[in-house]
Amino acid sequence: MVVSPRALREQKQLRIGVAGNYGAERAVQEVFEKAVEIIRSFRYLTRKTVAPLADFSKGVANIVSDREGIARESFDDIDLLLLPTTATTVLRIRDANKPLALSPENTMFANYYGLPAVSVPCGFDNHGVPLGLEIVGRPSEEAAILRLAHQFQTAAGPSKRPPAL
Repeated sequence: MVVSPRALREQKQLRIGVAGNYGAERAVQEVFEKAVEIIRSFRYLTRKTVAPLADFSKGVANIVSDREGIARESFDDIDLLLLPTTATTVLRIRDANKPLALSPENTMFANYYGLPAVSVPCGFDNHGVPLGLEIVGRPSEEAAILRLAHQFQTAAGPSKRPPAL
């Protein structure tokens, strides 16, 4: 999908859901809450909501029906959903080589349900490593996602703090 620069400046009111059911370390939560405050300053309608974090223990047998119902169920009264991209801060070296060491629990549902999403830098952990804000929308709503990501990045300013080595 091609999104025009004009679509990024559109003034349409957005309804934004702030996930309250994600799992995350306290440091991640604090950075996420600061990002949400910046987005609230845009004067969009915001409310706490539940992210459709899926239980993947049953596999993908119901993926078609799950995808068909998700926009109706989760995006009925919101246009976009916010949550932290990851649940943890920087990995310890001994954990870095483990599969799924950096938990995908906050992002995997978007892939499963076929929802467009973007992760933008929103702050740093105590080691100076960037943390992300995930913005998720209903199918075919890429323009709204990119518009909010652009607004957030413009308001938050560039991420200038390099990681400590």
